[in-house]
Amino acid sequence: DINFELGPSMQEIFDRMSQNMKSLIHNESYSQLCQLLPKFSQLFSMTTLSMQKTNTQIGSNSLANYMNQTAQVQNASCDGNVGSGGNRLLYLLQVLFKTICSGGRPVLLCVDDLQWANEFTIDIIGDIIAGGHGPAFTDEGKYRMILLGSFRADEVPEDGLLMTKIKLLEQSQENIKVTKLFVGELTEHDINKMLSFKLCLPMRYIRELTQIVLCKTRGHPLFVVQFLRLLIQRDIISFSVKSRRWVWDYDTIDMQMISDDVAEFLTKKLEQLPEDIIKAIKVASCIGCYVNMATIQLLGLGQFVPANRLLRSFESAVKEGVMEKAGSIFAFTHDMLWEASYNLVAEDERESLHRKIGWSLIVQVEEVNGELLALAADQINKCKDVLAPSDRDSFARINLAAGKHSMSTSKSNYQQACGYFEAGISLLNTNNWDKQYSLSLELYESSVAVSFMIGKVQTVSSRLMYILSKAKSFDDTLNPRVLLAKLLVSQERYAEATDGVFAILSSLGEDFPREMNASLVSSEIEAITPILQGITKEKVLNLPAMTAKTKLHAMKFMDLLLTTVRFVLSPMLMHAVSCRMTKLAFSFGFCDECISGLVVVSHAILHYSDDVWLATKICRVAESLVESHKNPHLLRARLASMISAVLFFVEPFQASLERCMKGHCSGVIEGDIDTAMLCGLGYAGGSLFSTDDLISCQKLLLRFMSHMSKHKRISALRSSMAYLNAYAALIGNKDTFALDADIQVQTNDTLYQIAKETQNGLLLHQVILTQMFVHVYFREYLPCVILAEKYDIKRKATRSFDIFMMFYTWIAALALARDTKLEKWKMIGEKSVRIMSRFVEYSSWNFENKHMLLQAELHYLNGRHEMAESAYTHSIHSAHEHRFIMEEALAYELFGTYFLENKHVDKGMEQLQLACDRYKQAGALKRADTVNDFMVLARQAHRGWWNMPR
Repeated sequence: DINFELGPSMQEIFDRMSQNMKSLIHNESYSQLCQLLPKFSQLFSMTTLSMQKTNTQIGSNSLANYMNQTAQVQNASCDGNVGSGGNRLLYLLQVLFKTICSGGRPVLLCVDDLQWANEFTIDIIGDIIAGGHGPAFTDEGKYRMILLGSFRADEVPEDGLLMTKIKLLEQSQENIKVTKLFVGELTEHDINKMLSFKLCLPMRYIRELTQIVLCKTRGHPLFVVQFLRLLIQRDIISFSVKSRRWVWDYDTIDMQMISDDVAEFLTKKLEQLPEDIIKAIKVASCIGCYVNMATIQLLGLGQFVPANRLLRSFESAVKEGVMEKAGSIFAFTHDMLWEASYNLVAEDERESLHRKIGWSLIVQVEEVNGELLALAADQINKCKDVLAPSDRDSFARINLAAGKHSMSTSKSNYQQACGYFEAGISLLNTNNWDKQYSLSLELYESSVAVSFMIGKVQTVSSRLMYILSKAKSFDDTLNPRVLLAKLLVSQERYAEATDGVFAILSSLGEDFPREMNASLVSSEIEAITPILQGITKEKVLNLPAMTAKTKLHAMKFMDLLLTTVRFVLSPMLMHAVSCRMTKLAFSFGFCDECISGLVVVSHAILHYSDDVWLATKICRVAESLVESHKNPHLLRARLASMISAVLFFVEPFQASLERCMKGHCSGVIEGDIDTAMLCGLGYAGGSLFSTDDLISCQKLLLRFMSHMSKHKRISALRSSMAYLNAYAALIGNKDTFALDADIQVQTNDTLYQIAKETQNGLLLHQVILTQMFVHVYFREYLPCVILAEKYDIKRKATRSFDIFMMFYTWIAALALARDTKLEKWKMIGEKSVRIMSRFVEYSSWNFENKHMLLQAELHYLNGRHEMAESAYTHSIHSAHEHRFIMEEALAYELFGTYFLENKHVDKGMEQLQLACDRYKQAGALKRADTVNDFMVLARQAHRGWWNMPR
């Protein structure tokens, strides 16, 4: 009786079942089924059914859907009682399959992954087979129904549901025949034969390929097929038309990682491996995803089995596919195998095994080996809670050495170094400042230094105060005081930083007047100039080494002023400090800090004595000392931007920018984040004036800003914002460039106020410089000269970029002189040409185009048109040759304006179009648009020159 109510959900399930049955049931058989079950036709609204004359096969997907639907019905309707909906469905299925088989065509049911089948599914299949006896399922001894089921033998227990059901079917007295087919792993010969057939090549040609495939798949048929498909999909195995055969690269195939399925397959077999292999992979998993032979040798000499036996165990692990060998390295073939091997080590045994490995690595090495120390420290740090007090001191020292090694390698890892230092601190005894004073001081100082490098500044200040409170001598406070000054600068606490440094210098006998004037600096320079006249690299290196301890400390803190606090010092005070350092060098001997003094002295001579050749000579000597130093990266990072500021007057501007980029790279290598960022800022900011790709340089600046934000370098970040605003003004992407969400870009007005409040001279200079740059390029001449007067551009330049500020001031003054007819603007313009002509003598590359453009504007002002046109043309050519594309575009624009204002419309439009093209080429898209707008207005004003737009 199947008269039971069906809800909407049950009706939907039966409807889906009916769709699967439509293509399976013959019309006549369907009628017989309906006779047996009168309500069947009501349950399944089937009107007409057709049956193809070919044999019927039910695919695995259809059966899976069918079984899922049946399971839903069973779960929804079966209450476990006889006669319930579930039992009626089982009976219905038996009748259904009998009906299908009654058509005279054999039926094949394929069921995959039976190891995952639940009890209900197994019961359905068993009941269908067990109930399938009689003429409906056999025909003269031939079976009309075949069930092909597959499962993974290692995932099915012998006493489980599936095996129990199979045994019952085997023992059944009904007309049921059970046959078992075991599909094992393919042998090397099997794979070789298969590849030979598929690739149409002799078996001897592909033996090496066969071995690699066997190693990567362990001979599992499915994995072999998957691996070969992967090789073909990645074109690692491909057909060569030229060779007329399949070709491949053995090394590329060998580098392919085993698949997750193979890794899972091998993971299940780990516990079945021989004991010696299990021991070996346990040790290897504690060390990491790979282990080299040198480490294995040391482990063999230590508390483990002899090295030759251990090595043989690793070789056996390679044969089992758990590990692979590349040169002297044994590596796990998959991360899953590494994790599974480590999980073989019982949790209560892990700490002792790590300790055993750590001691074995240390006791066998007579000389300190940084890499080995780091490996040993990694092992001990995983079991430091169970170390004996006598061991803790030794391993604290090992962590200190490992941290220093991590910082000193070519691939410095400061995050890792910080971890070693912190681990070393945690291993110190409770009375460490009494019993382990030197070790404690060095660990704490190293931890603070590296934390500052990687931007973990939250606890730096408190830890520095802690170190200062524990220091037993003034000398022991010097390194923490240096770090404290750098920290204060990074937090824009400039007054505290400089006061602290000058107080220390005073205690060391080096006093400086805080209010410096030009006459004092000039007298200092005059005093040391005779000493420096004949300076050479050899003369400096022949100086005796500085040995006076007090003077060495003083040089260290004066160097700190020049390299870290320099942008908040007045240039005059910075120059006075450099003069003192130079005097000390020639009086007390040479030290590394003397090089910084020479660089800044060259800067002072350049700006206060106008002796450019002596200044650049001193600077080149200093740079040569940097490059020949035993650690050039450290000095290059700290001095690159200052050297560029001096040599800018005699070498191509682009070479100075490249030096800044080298300094940035050296700073990154050394972990000197502050100097690395300043050099990077110098490169990205300086590129604003010469690059032919503003958009790329802006992206580079944005990357630098992300690092500045990450490392909490607020001063450098704000300086970057001044340049970013200028880039955005020219490109026109102020609101669209990608920047970290936690960085709020400040306006130039806000940056100016911050610079004033914090007395940050460098930021003030950069804000005014970039604003003047934008004003001139957008022909906003009056705001430009107002800024010039605010910054007092009329005085001598004290920074290299002051030359650009003077250039923009002079361009604006000459334009205002034509517009206003005021004599003061003309006088500034005339003076500008004379000053710039002097710079041309030092570097025609950097200054020739600027001088000729000023000359052209002055000729135009004075009505000398022929000379003006010649100077404009010369300026354009020089800017192009010397790769100042923005200044080339500016010269084209001013030349075009000159023609328009003199009613040469066609020539003016031609020059303006060239200017527009150059702006676009450089990426100054917004500026190109404004030039286009100007050209439109100029055409409209063609017949009314009195209304000519400016």
